Amino acid sequence: MKGSLRNASQSFICRCCKVDKPITDGLYTDLHLDIGYRVSLEKVDKLCYLGDMLDADGGCDSAVTARVRSAWKKFCECLPILAGKGFSLKLKGKIYVTCVKSCLMHGSETWPVKVEHELKLNHTEMSMIGWMCWVKLNERRKVKN
Repeated sequence: MKGSLRNASQSFICRCCKVDKPITDGLYTDLHLDIGYRVSLEKVDKLCYLGDMLDADGGCDSAVTARVRSAWKKFCECLPILAGKGFSLKLKGKIYVTCVKSCLMHGSETWPVKVEHELKLNHTEMSMIGWMCWVKLNERRKVKN
């Protein structure tokens, strides 16, 4: 479908008005439909639909970024428990998986994931887990060396 939308010589036939209109390839090209009255649809590069970000090119860059932001927001809401020293790691882990990780991975089964997306998600998760366990970044580096 992506290739067919890119080809400027192709056209579509609207089921409502039965008019053959060319599909143009331009980022700011609007689509006008005449179905008794004039409707103008704007072409956008990304769209938020049911909490998930959809890219015009079919990628998942915006979706990954939106999920990471949403997970950090949920992490901050649960921060008194997740970063508190009076709670066990088992309890923190259960709350993390239930609240934060499920928010981070929501809808990911439909993403065309690339290595850079996996790295971003992994970095986010490791940062959160490090914060929960009170491990600073420089301490983790000392252990690796």
